[in-house]
Amino acid sequence: MVRILATHVAVTWILVGMIWYVQLVHYPLLAIAGRAGDTAALRGQARRMRWVMGLPMLVELLAALALVNWPPAPAAQGLALVGLGLLLVIWTSTLALQRPDSARLAQEFDPAIHARLVRSNWLRTVLWSLRGAVALGLAFGPRA
Repeated sequence: MVRILATHVAVTWILVGMIWYVQLVHYPLLAIAGRAGDTAALRGQARRMRWVMGLPMLVELLAALALVNWPPAPAAQGLALVGLGLLLVIWTSTLALQRPDSARLAQEFDPAIHARLVRSNWLRTVLWSLRGAVALGLAFGPRA
C-alpha cells in the first residue's frame, strides 16, 4: 500500500507541475512558433506531448484505481473516489478538447483554436491541482 500511495502522490504531483508548465510556458511559446509559421515545431510538440504526458497519466490512472479498490483506510475510500472522478473529467477533457485542438494546430496554426486550447486547458490545470490535494489527503490522512 505504501508503494501505491507513494507512486500516486509522485505521479500526480509530476502531472500538476507539468500542467502548470504547459499552461503558463508551453502554450504561450506554441503561439509564438505558430505565428512565426514554424509548422515543424507545431507537429513536433503534438507528437512529443503524447509521450511526455501519456505515460504518467496512465500510471496515475492505475494508481487511482488501485486506491479506490484498496484505500489506505476505510474512511479514505470516498476521497479516493473523488480523486478518480476528477481524473475521469481530466481524461475526458484531454480526449475531447485538448487533443483534437492540439492536432489541428499541428496541421496549421489558428489563433482562435490556440485561444480555445488555452481556455479549455484551465479546466485540467484546476482539476489536476485539486487532484494533488486529494493525493496528499490520501497519503497523509488518518489511518483507521
